[in-house]
Formats: sequence, structure tokens, C-alpha cells
Amino acid sequence: MSKLSKVLFAIWMVLAVVSFVASFWAPLLFKIIGLTFGGLNMLIILSLVITYFQGLAQARKLKELEEQENGM
Repeated sequence: MSKLSKVLFAIWMVLAVVSFVASFWAPLLFKIIGLTFGGLNMLIILSLVITYFQGLAQARKLKELEEQENGM
């Protein structure tokens, strides 16, 4: 992931959380729309964060396995 992608992802995360929280104080129609799309954004962000950490764990396991094979 490039530096620009990380910055854009961070901006998107902040805006998604702010819009989700701000929709609690909106009128009813905008509240329903805001909570729906905010909830979807939160699910997408959560899945991307989980995938990122799973990738880090896989890379660490692969590195350990590679070190074990090189040591033998």
C-alpha cells in the first residue's frame, strides 16, 4: 500500500466516523440515511483493518518459516 493510499484511507476513515456520529443529531430522514451508509462504511473499514492485520500476521509467519528452513 503506497503512502498516498494510506493517507486517503485515513481521511476516509475519519470522515466515515464523523458522518456516522453526526447523523445521530440529524432529522429523521437524514438520520436513517446517515446511519445506514455510516454503518456500511464502518463495516468496510473494519473488514479492511482486519485484512491488513491478517496480512501482517501471514507475513510474519512466512518469515519465521523461511528462517526455519534456512536454518536447517
